[in-house]
Amino acid sequence: MFLIFSQLIVINAVKCPLLVICWMFYFFFELLGNKSSDPVIIWLTGGPGCSRPLALFHENGPFHIENNLSLSWNYYGWDKASNIIFVDQLTGTGFSSTTDPSDIRNDENGVSNDLYDFLQGFAIGNGLTQPDIQFKA
Repeated sequence: MFLIFSQLIVINAVKCPLLVICWMFYFFFELLGNKSSDPVIIWLTGGPGCSRPLALFHENGPFHIENNLSLSWNYYGWDKASNIIFVDQLTGTGFSSTTDPSDIRNDENGVSNDLYDFLQGFAIGNGLTQPDIQFKA
């Protein structure tokens, strides 16, 4: 059994070219085990620009969508062995968005900066990390 988290994380507005609000959406499936030693997988479906629910429901997530649109367990999902985060990235993909469409990233540097900011917000905001051992960015 595991816990499921899903939310929008505001990424650093300073890195958005027009200083507007950008946010990234994720699903996080927490393996109920030893949180300090369980691995964490960040799944970024091929792209960029491919929304994570594709992998979550059709590849390695904990559920499959059936023909009648109900959910069934994926007994071979990667969540059985680790925590897993499915992130909608880049901004403008899936539920990740911005208040100004011109702030959608179009180069690797911008995309990687946004993902870095997301990970900082995720690690600091969810209680799964220990602040006394986090490294300064």
